[in-house]
Formats: sequence, structure tokens, C-alpha cells
Amino acid sequence: MAHAIAKGSILFKNDALLPREVHFATEPCASGWAVVTDSDGRELDCDIQKVGWTLCCLAAETKATVFGIDHQKMLRRAVAQILDRGVLDHFNSLEITRVNSVASERFPHVQYVTVWAKWRHFRRPLIPFRAGMSSHYAPVK
Repeated sequence: MAHAIAKGSILFKNDALLPREVHFATEPCASGWAVVTDSDGRELDCDIQKVGWTLCCLAAETKATVFGIDHQKMLRRAVAQILDRGVLDHFNSLEITRVNSVASERFPHVQYVTVWAKWRHFRRPLIPFRAGMSSHYAPVK
């Protein structure tokens, strides 16, 4: 069974470079992308930052709205739309920040779903981290 996409779900590019020390399970979600199945965004951020990597987020949210009958299929289509039009060259992950579902008043079984997401990028630190230092930056000499 496919993992349910919901608020807090994290997607990664299949070719994203991530630290070896951080392990999480994924499941294919869209072409070239996988959804994390055993962790949410907050847990994953903490795990990746513990090994000295940094997280950059695009401040603005992007959204997509789709109509249909099956809720999870609609969520996957909305996420696919976001990924298709997205900033794929500069970001290696996406976090689902909000999901809203509304039933149609005119058609009893039809509803629409709007998905909001933020682009994210995990990367190695620009300045190497040294064990025992209180920050990621080397002291000025």
C-alpha cells in the first residue's frame, strides 16, 4: 500500500546527496521523487542537522488544487503538479505544509484538494565542522 501523503510529509529527489549517518525509509511518490515514510519533517531536520548539514528553505509556499473522488490520488496529483512546475534544479526536497479538502456542493461525490508546500535543500556545510566547537564556524584568529 502506498504511503499516505499528509501535512508534514517530506519528499526527496531520488538523486539527492544526503549524509550517510542519517537513515530513513522512503517509497516512490512521483517521477524521480520519493516520500519519507518513517519520519516527519521536524525529526528529519534534527537528524540531518545533528551531523552538521544545513537546511535552506524557500520562504514562499507553492500550491496546487485538483478535483476528484479518491483523496490520496488527488493528493498525489497535486504534489506531482507542484513538482512538475517547481524549482527542481536548486532544491532537493519538498515539505507538505498544508492540505485542505472541500466537498463540491453541486456534485455529491466530487471534492477538491489544495496542497501547499515549501521547497527545501539539505547540503553539506560550507565551512567544515570540527568536533568540540560550540558553533559551525571556526574562530577568527
